Amino acid sequence: MIKLEHIKKSFDKKIIYKDYSYEYLDNKIYCLVGNSGCGKTTLLRMISGLEKVDSGKIYLDEQVISKPTKEILMMHQHYTNFLWKTCLKNVLFPIEINRKSTVEEKDYALRLLDLVGLKEYKDNFPSELSGGMNQRLAFARSLIKPSKVLLMDEPFSALDTNNKIKMERLLQQVQNTTKSTVIMVTHDDAEAKRVANVIINF
Repeated sequence: MIKLEHIKKSFDKKIIYKDYSYEYLDNKIYCLVGNSGCGKTTLLRMISGLEKVDSGKIYLDEQVISKPTKEILMMHQHYTNFLWKTCLKNVLFPIEINRKSTVEEKDYALRLLDLVGLKEYKDNFPSELSGGMNQRLAFARSLIKPSKVLLMDEPFSALDTNNKIKMERLLQQVQNTTKSTVIMVTHDDAEAKRVANVIINF
């Protein structure tokens, strides 16, 4: 469970959160919907530990979040793929940052590339992919290691409707298996209705 207690956050004297409290329960997909600039991405960054709160506390279960943790994974809006690594190595990066991947993990990475429609590009580099393909690559990487919490900032915004719905269904299938908490930012009301257990309007 992610619990926010009396969060305050501002930038250059502009108040983003004045006194925000909320509990994001386990095993649910939440969609945050609202106009640009209303604080949705800032909320994800605070939960991830990438952005400090001005005051208040954020908990993962009973532990206060003060810095990034391996139990909370964030998929950024702008892909953050590694340009010098192949697609396969990009997917495996969360594992190989600490150790060499196993045969089983490489097989799973190939399976994920297949599920997002990129298996034939496993040896290609991100610069050789379109924006939508890069977004699907980043999504595959976010699934390689199960996490308690998955934060997603406009994860499918660059995709056409057909691919978007496929990725939404894959997200639901993976979440149903891992029972993780997913908090996803979207501007698409229809997407929120297709994906979420809970929709939060900002």
